[in-house]
Amino acid sequence: MKSGYSILVVLIALVIFAVGILAVVALLPSGHQAIRRTVFYNRAATIAEKELAFIRVCYSEQDSPLPPEEISGAEPDGFRWVAKIEKSGDIYLVTLSVYFQESGKEEREVFETRFVKK
Repeated sequence: MKSGYSILVVLIALVIFAVGILAVVALLPSGHQAIRRTVFYNRAATIAEKELAFIRVCYSEQDSPLPPEEISGAEPDGFRWVAKIEKSGDIYLVTLSVYFQESGKEEREVFETRFVKK
């Protein structure tokens, strides 16, 4: 009697190993895409935070001018933004949309804030 593994057992082990490796390799592109998407969304949030703070500082003081209904701009890295300002009583609602290209199509993230003239 010989001890050891038969060729059939070795082949089954190799097939199981190959399926596992292929499953890991299949996950890599989706993980890379998720990281790219997160980078774009973080950049959009940074732009929105900066622009919303600027709008609040410029227009929330009692003696500051009335805010325009719409303000827009673009960043050097291709991101662009549009802020719409609506007045409801004493409260101003600012809706800021940040646009960017991801995988060949335009994406949009929307951020909102409110402020009252002091």
